[in-house]
Parts: sequence; structure tokens; C-alpha cells
Amino acid sequence: MVNERIVKLIERLHQRTMDGKITWEQTNIEGVFQIAFPEYSLKISKSESSHDYSISIFLQIYNKDGILIEGVHDGQLMPMIPFSTMEELYYNARRTAMGVDKAIDDILSELD
Repeated sequence: MVNERIVKLIERLHQRTMDGKITWEQTNIEGVFQIAFPEYSLKISKSESSHDYSISIFLQIYNKDGILIEGVHDGQLMPMIPFSTMEELYYNARRTAMGVDKAIDDILSELD
């Protein structure tokens, strides 16, 4: 069973990410994005299964020494956190980290 505090953390991360109040960053691993805090960091990633085309979203918490101290995936969070929330969190973290909105604005500017 997933700790209720993890559920609260994910709900807050989702809301702050959607509000543009969290700036996710790229990591040296493609498709993994992170937020750094003074004592901890959070990483979000996804995994795609080739045999059934399913997607899993993972959230991991690391301490200041880079040691994994907790990790959850979307399947563990249901029904408290729907898959759509985890997926939205991942894709918005990616958009922020990759600078998608700036890229689109720059391209639109060039087209005008």
C-alpha cells in the first residue's frame, strides 16, 4: 500500500507543475526529468512495454547523496491517483524541461 504522504506529494507536484510554478530539468538520461531541492531530488520517467504497448510512469525520491530512498509507479497509486494524472505530470515536466513552449514561440515568430 502506498503511503498517503506520497499521494499528497504527487497531487501537489501535479498542481504546481500545471500552474507553471515548478521548473523541471533534463537529466543525463533521455526521458528522465528532475526537480532539485536542498536535501532531495525527484525524478520522473516513463517506461513503455513493447509486448503490450502499455506505459508506466515512475516517480523517485533521492537524498542529497544521490541514493534512491523511495520510488512509486502509477500502478501502485491507483485508484488514489489516476494514470491520467501521472501521465499529465510526466508530459508537463517534459515540456518544461525541454523548453517546448519557447521552441514553439520561436518557430511561430519565424513564420510571421
